[in-house]
Amino acid sequence: EYVGGVGRKYILSQLDEPLPDNDFLLPDIFEESTAEAALDRARAYVKIQDGCNSFCSYCIVPHLRGRSRSRSLDSAVSEIKSKAESASEVVLLGINLTAYGKDIGTDLCQLIQRLDGVDARIRLGSLEIGAITDALLAALGRLKRFCPHFHLSLQSGDDGVLRDMNRHYTSAQYLQKVEQIRKYFPDCAITTDIIVGYPTESEEAFENTLKLAQQAGFSDMHVFPYSPRQGTAAYPLGELSPSVVRSRENRLLELKQRLITAYNGSFIGKSVEVLVEETQDGISYGYSREYIRTAIDARYPEGALVTATLQEPAEYLMRGIVENGSSQKGKK
Repeated sequence: EYVGGVGRKYILSQLDEPLPDNDFLLPDIFEESTAEAALDRARAYVKIQDGCNSFCSYCIVPHLRGRSRSRSLDSAVSEIKSKAESASEVVLLGINLTAYGKDIGTDLCQLIQRLDGVDARIRLGSLEIGAITDALLAALGRLKRFCPHFHLSLQSGDDGVLRDMNRHYTSAQYLQKVEQIRKYFPDCAITTDIIVGYPTESEEAFENTLKLAQQAGFSDMHVFPYSPRQGTAAYPLGELSPSVVRSRENRLLELKQRLITAYNGSFIGKSVEVLVEETQDGISYGYSREYIRTAIDARYPEGALVTATLQEPAEYLMRGIVENGSSQKGKK
């Protein structure tokens, strides 16, 4: 059986006398939790997929979580609609959300098509570029309250490093998907993950990553230094010099801040819908549909949806001004 989130190979490696190979098996079906999370009037999360078949060279997840498996379409739709009755926003999650449905004869597009009329903002978790199709983008565009924020995993902007990572796309293909998204959602946020200091990353390869990030015009980047994981294909490759990795990480973080400032700044004077998540010292904080963190100089309850005009950008957020007659709504 599946034991406490730990994979069979790792468990066997820790035993003095390994058990037969079939004594521990990773799960092969989606395991639905019967536990109910505490009520959150702002944002709710619905897990629709688990596991991964990708076996990226740096990632231990497939060894620990097993192969990709999906929640049934009816079950996923039912929970999403149920959570939408109490929360103002529902986020769809998965270890590899892009793989949703491939093991049960459906896909993410069909799920989205079933959400027409859902009275809550719908936000997607992290995606791979394989999920981006005209059919999916069109279906998202038909949702009444879709959040135009795409977290599109990159990891590296260099084709050689992408091959070494066992990522199945090129930098050009990635940028083509970014362009495809913006045809449907011109002002959308596109965020990403980038690993710095992969063992085969040269200075030229890193420069290619910087270049691609600028070309893509990300609204934010999650930057991670490479971390070796025993049992992965990349583990025997060793590590780059810590000083090199730190230097590259800092350069990418500097670019990250410039990109955030540029994207947020493009919304100055525009009205956005802000989901209030907390209030401190009379100031309400929350996120727009585009995932712009916004501070509003007024007190609103958690879960309220407030229309605000964005003003000057701060380091990681925008100031929002609520004008007379602006809308305010939320779950009761």
